Amino acid sequence: MEEILFKEKHGHLPQDAMPFHKRMSEYEYYPSYTEQEEQKSKGWELLSKRGKSMTDYERSYVILHTIIWSHYWRARISIEMQRKRKTYLKKIRGSKYYSCYVLDIDHYTKHWLHACGEIIGNENVKAIEDHFHYTPEANKYLHKGMTMYRFE
Repeated sequence: MEEILFKEKHGHLPQDAMPFHKRMSEYEYYPSYTEQEEQKSKGWELLSKRGKSMTDYERSYVILHTIIWSHYWRARISIEMQRKRKTYLKKIRGSKYYSCYVLDIDHYTKHWLHACGEIIGNENVKAIEDHFHYTPEANKYLHKGMTMYRFE
């Protein structure tokens, strides 16, 4: 919302904001690659410095809102830049696809936890499942250890 207000007031987005692509929504802010990497770095740094002294809930929160968040935006932007994006989204979502669907962070989080849960450790996956109710879910297009969907 702040970005939209900034755009209305100044006639453009903040300098580091990702430029809009014709397929992307004009009203939604897409974080730049730099912002994504900064968030991810902050998350890993916080986990390495204070991870053992943090509660399960705090660790889960940091993982969801920094690491998975930045991977989500990278995956979403890569799909939205594709010519066959609707086909790819249909493959990801299956029979639950609808025409206005964009990659949802909840669905991506479930897929990411299944594909990359070993990176953060099984105890953290369990904590995310307990506190935020994200159950790891397999998706044949998000392979083990990968953070972006592959369709070929």
